[in-house]
Amino acid sequence: LRRVDPQKILTLIREHQVTHFCGAPIVLNALVNMPESAKAAIDHPINAMVAGAAPPAKVIGAVEEMGIKVTHVYGLTETYGPVTICAWHAEWDELPLDERAQVKSRQGVRYPT
Repeated sequence: LRRVDPQKILTLIREHQVTHFCGAPIVLNALVNMPESAKAAIDHPINAMVAGAAPPAKVIGAVEEMGIKVTHVYGLTETYGPVTICAWHAEWDELPLDERAQVKSRQGVRYPT
């Protein structure tokens, strides 16, 4: 892409009922900073894999408030996929959003591949 267009991303998510996408933390941050009216377009479950620089817990939390479930990984994702992943524990689902986001921002468990 020549540039990230968060409005285009949200439009395509809505039009095509996108359920999964990958993006760097800056892409998630761009979505978070859209006007509330644009973010309201998300009306179905979405899973996002975020890689690259570690995303701040606040960004993860804000994206999850939009209805997008984040999986945080790390690795040279554009060539061979993630190397480490935040291996989620079911009991963490009960944590308040800010604590869940803090836990989710960590990575470090080797990915099977």
